[in-house]
Amino acid sequence: MSEENQKDWMDEDTINWIKGSEQPIDHMYQDTTGNVTVGYGHMIKDANAAKSISFRYQDMNGRYATAKETEDAFWKVQLDQNSKEKNYVAQYYNPETSAGFDKLYLDNDEKDRIFREDLNAARVELENRKDIDFYGAPRSAKQALLDMQFNMGGNRFSEQGFDEKTNQF
Repeated sequence: MSEENQKDWMDEDTINWIKGSEQPIDHMYQDTTGNVTVGYGHMIKDANAAKSISFRYQDMNGRYATAKETEDAFWKVQLDQNSKEKNYVAQYYNPETSAGFDKLYLDNDEKDRIFREDLNAARVELENRKDIDFYGAPRSAKQALLDMQFNMGGNRFSEQGFDEKTNQF
């Protein structure tokens, strides 16, 4: 199979299928494991990573946040102890309804940009795995594997116990 044909399976239908199963959150929040997250489950690993994202203000005519404002907002979410104690959901961090969190949000273009970057990274990780005959799998299996890789991440997906002898999880 040519390299061009190998990538044809990840078309707009596949992208929209995976995107359709997600519920994007346009503000920073702590996920269930305490990671600061935004958009389609994009983990923001640290304040520097947060500063690379184009956040806007909800109440300032959509002006872009500065790097310092974004960093400050990241730390407010990261250091929030209430969430850790009570396992709050993303809505707890919604700046429209919760005092104390900056009114930063992602517009649809930025959410889509980050989603596509993350999905492409998941595709590359999946295609480079040695324990799966990825290109021998039917399209629907490739889509399901990509969904798992995207949602679980490389390390967690690998830890789930793929059995090379049976080619099953």
